[in-house]
Amino acid sequence: MEMSSKTVLLVENEAIIAFYERMWLIKQGFNVVHAASGEEAVHIVLNNSSRIDIILMDIDLGNGIDGIEAARKILESHDVPIIFLSSHSEKDIIEKAEKVSPYGYVIKGTDNEILLTSIKMAFKLHKANKALRRIESESEARYRMVFENSVDGIILISSDNKVIEANPAACAITGMTEQEILARGRYGLVDMADSRLAPAIEERARTGKFIGPLTYIKKDGTKFPVEITSATFKDENQKEMIYIFFRDITEQKQYEDSLQRYTMELETSNSIKDKSLSVIAHDLRGPFYGFLRITKELAENIHDMSISEISEIASLIYKTAEKANELITNLFEWSRLQMDKVDFNPQKQELFFKTEDIINLFCSSAADKSISISNCINNSHFVLADPIMLSTILRNLLDNAIKFSHKGGHIMIGSAATDSHIEISVSDSGDGIPEDVIDKVFLIDSAKTTTGTNGEKGCGFGLPLCSELVKKNGGKIKAQNRPEGGALISFTLPVC
Repeated sequence: MEMSSKTVLLVENEAIIAFYERMWLIKQGFNVVHAASGEEAVHIVLNNSSRIDIILMDIDLGNGIDGIEAARKILESHDVPIIFLSSHSEKDIIEKAEKVSPYGYVIKGTDNEILLTSIKMAFKLHKANKALRRIESESEARYRMVFENSVDGIILISSDNKVIEANPAACAITGMTEQEILARGRYGLVDMADSRLAPAIEERARTGKFIGPLTYIKKDGTKFPVEITSATFKDENQKEMIYIFFRDITEQKQYEDSLQRYTMELETSNSIKDKSLSVIAHDLRGPFYGFLRITKELAENIHDMSISEISEIASLIYKTAEKANELITNLFEWSRLQMDKVDFNPQKQELFFKTEDIINLFCSSAADKSISISNCINNSHFVLADPIMLSTILRNLLDNAIKFSHKGGHIMIGSAATDSHIEISVSDSGDGIPEDVIDKVFLIDSAKTTTGTNGEKGCGFGLPLCSELVKKNGGKIKAQNRPEGGALISFTLPVC
């Protein structure tokens, strides 16, 4: 399709979006006229200041009339295809827009190839609709030429629902001969189970026309989506007749499915981004809190310290920084894993020493609250798990246990074996989990920030994150309150 002679009216009130869309349209060979409001768009079209071949209309246009109302005003006096290009994906808004203009609705951010295809298809549909209107006003010879050569299927129906004639395109689309279509009749072509059929018939009876999607049936019984334009008219004998233009929109539906997959992938990508940011904030808080305490002590008392004391602190700083660097690296690799940048890599893990490494990360923060931590993991217990994910699970559970334990409390990390799994438990000596939320602590939509016994802040994401990672590694996680006080979080992993 030649684009260089086509002029697009781009209606977009966001300057930066308008600039990008305008540049892209120009690269496709279009001439572009821009309107920043619905009123300006109506003025441009109604005053014929520019020849407009198609309109890309945003819906939210700031103050004044919105895009749907602007489209309605334009179409009252001008026949021009309008595609809505909007960030809205709500069903009621899309349906409202489709009632005003049937030429397309594209979500902002959609792949440009899909938008370009929608524009081309809008031109084709508009051309078909113009041909339909010419049929009503031009001679029989002209009508016959269009009827025979149209790429869209055309059928003519009498008032008693008999198909009078069908054009070659209708035969090609349905896989039937004209005689087979005539024999089937009107209702032999349409899927009677389509819930949209009754409202379509009602709308045509009320308004004299219907434009919209339905489901048709091929000769072999295959159901396929069509876009139809249907209207009533009176023949030369004043008998009421019905014509139906229809086109197979299977390809368009495939594009729509691609758009839906793209939207879901985009939502997933945004969710992963948000989760990754939360993980970083949550997991780094523990070791860096200890690091800050040590450096503050050094800064305030260095002149009163001996060389051996300074050396000891410097060594501790180095070890803390080394562990923090390892933690950052692990978090980076985990984020890449969440975005499918690396493979899930379960390996044999020695639980005792893995737990000991994690405990060492939190020595300073535990000491600050005089909390003792006991590593009671059985030396003989090995699990099959992704090492990065296992570290993240243990870090989050230990961080939470410290956060919710009182000063002078005790935390115990233990393990128990079953036939196929090892159960790892982390118990604290805090106040336990409120009964009204204990069944929701692993749900991401119920995650919320909570305050520890010493005023510590968290992002509320730790336990939902642990739940995801445990499931990924083939285990289960649960939370309960201990009879003697405090919470106990336990999870299972496959034995190795």
